[in-house]
Amino acid sequence: MSETYYSGYDSDRGRKPRRSLLLRLLDLLMTLLTAVTAVTMVVTFFVPYVDPGRVWFFPVLGLAAPAV
Repeated sequence: MSETYYSGYDSDRGRKPRRSLLLRLLDLLMTLLTAVTAVTMVVTFFVPYVDPGRVWFFPVLGLAAPAV
């Protein structure tokens, strides 16, 4: 008797609805942006310890550190 009343309640439980292509691309873009920001932030921690004469982009990155 219980199969008659409760047979349709769980039919969609395991399936997730598919997201659109736009949302998947936006998710990928935000993931890449987050990863680039995290790497930039970690690299800016090493700016005071690197000689600017040897590596030219560390001082430039040091200027961007407050924005990161």
